[in-house]
Amino acid sequence: MARRSLESLQWRLQVGVETPAALSCVRHELSFKLTVTRSMKFTCAKKSFRRTAHLLLFSAVLVVSCARGTFFRRADLDFSRKVIRSAYEAATRPRPIVACWVLRTNTPDGLARSSAISRGWGKSCDYLEFVDSTTPGIEADWVEKYEDISAKSYRAWAFMYHKYMNTSQSSAVLVDFVLKADTDTYIIWEKALRYLSRFDSALPHYIGRQLVDPRDGPFVAGTAVILSNEALKIFQESTRTGLGACSRKYFASHKQAEDVALAHCLKEVGIYPQNTRDASGAERFMVLSSHEMYSESDPPPRWYMKRSLNTKKGSGCCSDEAIAFHYVSATELAEKIPVFRDGEWSWASRDDH
Repeated sequence: MARRSLESLQWRLQVGVETPAALSCVRHELSFKLTVTRSMKFTCAKKSFRRTAHLLLFSAVLVVSCARGTFFRRADLDFSRKVIRSAYEAATRPRPIVACWVLRTNTPDGLARSSAISRGWGKSCDYLEFVDSTTPGIEADWVEKYEDISAKSYRAWAFMYHKYMNTSQSSAVLVDFVLKADTDTYIIWEKALRYLSRFDSALPHYIGRQLVDPRDGPFVAGTAVILSNEALKIFQESTRTGLGACSRKYFASHKQAEDVALAHCLKEVGIYPQNTRDASGAERFMVLSSHEMYSESDPPPRWYMKRSLNTKKGSGCCSDEAIAFHYVSATELAEKIPVFRDGEWSWASRDDH
C-alpha cells in the first residue's frame, strides 16, 4: 500500500498537482510507516527492544525534519523553498548586489528597447549586460534566431558567471544574484531588492514566476529569472562533464524553451523554483502585461491557463510588492513607470514621478 501511495504521488507531481517538497515529505512519512511495521516484526522475532527504539527514533527525526523543511533531496540539500530572513531582518542588512542581463536581438527594435531599458529600470542594476552575438567576451556559437534561444541563453549564463561570480578569475566582480530579463520585461527595482534581501545568496535559490508544465514539471518563466550566486555556481559546475540536462547539447535541444531547459538542469542538481507569491497568494512576477491582468474582456492565453498555478485576474491578482511585468511596450519602457493605485497596477508618466 505504501508503494502504491508513493507511485500515485509521483504521478501527481509530474502533472503539477503536488510540489517536490510534498513528494519528499510523503516519502519520509511512508518510510516511517514501513519502519514501524518492520520494527514490530523484528521485535516479535528477536525480542530486541533497543534496536527497535533506535529505528523508531531515526524515523521520527526524518518526519520532524521534513515538517520543518530540512529534509534531504536526491542530490543536495534543497534550500530553494526557504526564505532565510524575515522582512525586518532584510531591511536591516546591506542590499544585495545584482548583475542583470537582457536577452536581445541585434535588430532596430531590440536596440531601441535596450536603449529604453538602459535609461529606465536598467540604471538600477549594479551591472547590466545586453546579450547577443556581438556581446564582447561571450562564446557566440548559436544562430541569431528564435528557435536557438536556448543555446544563446546557455552561453549567457556562463558569460555572467565567469564575469561576475567566478572567484578563480582575478577580473571577476562578485555579486549576490544574477537577473535575466527580456527586452519586453519591466523590473520594479525597489521591490526586487527588498525581496531579494530576504534570501541568502550563499544558498541555491531559483526565483521568479513558477509555472508547471504537465510533462516537464515546475519551472520559472523566462520573463524574469533570478539565480543566487550559489545556484549559478552549481549550474556551471554541472556543465563541465558535458553530460546530462546541464550539457549544451541537451540545453540547446529545447530550442525556444530556454526557461524549461534551465529548470531541467537545475532539477538534476536538486534546485527547484521558489514560491514567490506574497502572503495573500498574489503574484510578484507577472508573465502578462498589467492591462491583460486586469482586463475583463480579454481572456488569458491557453498556455497561461494550462501552466499557471494561480490563474486569477483582476483585483487581488498582483501583489502590491510586484517585481516584474511582461509584454511591456517600447513606449512604456521608455517613458512610463508602473504605479499601484486603488489595488491595481497601471502606467504613469515618468516625468510625473
